[in-house]
Amino acid sequence: MEPYRQFMMAIVRGSVPKPELAAIRQMPLEERYVWRAASELRRALADCDDGLNIHTDRQTLPPEELAKVKELLRFCPTQFCVFLEALVGVEEMQRMMVEAIWAAQRV
Repeated sequence: MEPYRQFMMAIVRGSVPKPELAAIRQMPLEERYVWRAASELRRALADCDDGLNIHTDRQTLPPEELAKVKELLRFCPTQFCVFLEALVGVEEMQRMMVEAIWAAQRV
């Protein structure tokens, strides 16, 4: 994350961040922010097959614990949309989200 921090600091200082962008451009994909975020999301949701375990937890969690889980996830859909919009643009983000909602409703 150091190259990204340097980039942000250059912007805050009012500098033209050309050297910082060059450093980021040279980074391997596996060290970039988008790779880290996408990999963690994939790993986190890897066993989310048909939702059976989630349905089971929803039915067995006490209401106050279910509320804690819902609060933990409150901003995740928005954050994911911001991530996608920045990566692929508004139209592609919207297409992907609509497709995901459609698919999830059919599981």
